[in-house]
Amino acid sequence: MPAGNIILSGAILFAGATPTKVLRVMHHMCIPVIHLSTFMTHQRVLLTPTINKVWKAHQDRVFGELQSLHQPIAIAGDGRCDSPGHSAMFGAYSVLEVNLGKVLDIELVQVIYMLLYKIQI
Repeated sequence: MPAGNIILSGAILFAGATPTKVLRVMHHMCIPVIHLSTFMTHQRVLLTPTINKVWKAHQDRVFGELQSLHQPIAIAGDGRCDSPGHSAMFGAYSVLEVNLGKVLDIELVQVIYMLLYKIQI
């Protein structure tokens, strides 16, 4: 597996770009490029597990730091499920420790669950 292919897949994913469009542009520029299925395999097999591993290590470090403080913590959270002019399918919730300014968790949920939660409140 050529390293350049994995680097390209990572660059597309981390930039938040649409792989179909990026790969099509490169193809039209006559640049030899991976197929979309290869990108999807890289994402599923290599990139997503690596992201999850790094995120878990970050969380463990932050939680360890909070435990070592031996003092009360201030936690805040926020959620967003729509942008003006768009109809979102997913919402993002984030939780952070205010004094340290560290993100504790981020969750993506389908909007239907957010609507059900609002109805229950």
